[in-house]
Amino acid sequence: MNQLRTLRRLFRTQLRTRGFIAATVTVSLIFGFALITADFHAWWFSTFPWLKSASGWVKAQDSWDLFVYVFLGVTLVGYLQQIQSVLLDRHNGRVLVKLGEDEIAAETFGPESVGKPTALLGSRRRALESLFRADPGVYSLLTLVIALVALGHPFSGAVLIVFAGFLIWYFRRMVKSFTALHDAGENDGEEQNENLLSDEEDRDDVGQLPATAEPTSGNKPRGRALTKEERRARREAMLTARRLQNSEEEGARAVERARERAGQRLSQSAERMFTIINRPMVRLRIGWPILVAGAVAVAGVATITIQDMASAGDLPERGTLLVLLLVLTARSCMTLAQYWEDLAFFTASLALIDESATGQEAL
Repeated sequence: MNQLRTLRRLFRTQLRTRGFIAATVTVSLIFGFALITADFHAWWFSTFPWLKSASGWVKAQDSWDLFVYVFLGVTLVGYLQQIQSVLLDRHNGRVLVKLGEDEIAAETFGPESVGKPTALLGSRRRALESLFRADPGVYSLLTLVIALVALGHPFSGAVLIVFAGFLIWYFRRMVKSFTALHDAGENDGEEQNENLLSDEEDRDDVGQLPATAEPTSGNKPRGRALTKEERRARREAMLTARRLQNSEEEGARAVERARERAGQRLSQSAERMFTIINRPMVRLRIGWPILVAGAVAVAGVATITIQDMASAGDLPERGTLLVLLLVLTARSCMTLAQYWEDLAFFTASLALIDESATGQEAL
């Protein structure tokens, strides 16, 4: 969490700017559809008389012309966002590199931890990308709450407030769950390594047992006495045979050890591969409460808003505004749940790398 606070502090201005942009887009959509669907007896026309002329101009436009205007505006904004995204990413990358350089200058790194700054750089970049999606989503959701209250649906806004509170509360629990998931996998890996080392030590102990001694002269059958040259030749032949036997046994043991090491590496690679494959399901197992909460919030807002509009006689005249509110609610709740689950995952990964001596810890 300390790393996340550092990123929030370094990029505070960008986070707020992105949040205000998201809020402005939400307000603009609701405002535009409210002008299209509202009658001139609405309270905002009395408070802001200039809105009546704006609403009249919008309603007077041909639907296809209005579609063209919206399409051109969205396309232009999309291109500007791409250019702005590239420029900001370059700037943010330099900020993250400078942060890593400052840490290298301030800390003492051993040979085993030289890769930690690189790991932190990559993990911070991923966490920052998730943060840039998660925080503006909160601004957009709060703007939607204000719009629902202003349009006369306070209970719908209250449902979204409850969802936002639950999301922020459950965020810390998700970070702890992801960290605990990594710790459990790390303990399993250490146990497997210890078992492998124990097996290798047992095999080495067996290989170091002394060879069976040759029968002594007292056990040999009596016969002609061997000459000195014959005894030397026999001794050399026995030593040569023993060396060949030991060499063959050692070669067989080396082949077996190499085969087991290759099998272990294959198992570890397969485990990592299936960990990556199963990661979405594992993350779903941890983050499902916020997804369920988002679905419940969407259903609650839809039910309450439809009832409010039906009781006020706003349907079907303001059905377009109703559809927009429900679409914005569904998009805000479900994408916000996904973004905050992403942020929790990368926050836990960043914390593990930061606390690790080598920087090799990752989810």
